[in-house]
Amino acid sequence: MPAGKPISLQTVSRRLHEGGLFARRPVVCVPLSLAHVRALLHWAREHRSWTPEQWCRVLFTDESRFNMNDSRRAMLWREPGTRYRAPNIVERDHYRGGRWLVWAGIATNGRTDLHVFAFRHSCSISRRNPTHCCAAFYRCNGY
Repeated sequence: MPAGKPISLQTVSRRLHEGGLFARRPVVCVPLSLAHVRALLHWAREHRSWTPEQWCRVLFTDESRFNMNDSRRAMLWREPGTRYRAPNIVERDHYRGGRWLVWAGIATNGRTDLHVFAFRHSCSISRRNPTHCCAAFYRCNGY
């Protein structure tokens, strides 16, 4: 193809597909410091010999954050099977704009309700104290 001749986006996309590259959204993760990694590993080692009876008294919680008006819908071209390689991961530790936080907990014998929090300011999201949710869960399950 002669230099300087315009080509369509579809032609570029087709050529990249022929070369084994496909447009995908990058994996987004929250960066962990070395101190976080050490603390997680320490916790896992302390609890590796727990019995099922001990684990049944534990409530595991998790939260997910969603940005409904995220204009950063960047795509990257990558080969199949390379999703979790370092160049294909975007680290993000803050969320700006309209956000939603979803929180829930599970245990061996039940789960909490799903809680949804809406945030409208562009400040960072702080961890919520779900004590009332945990207390209700434990009351319902005989703890």
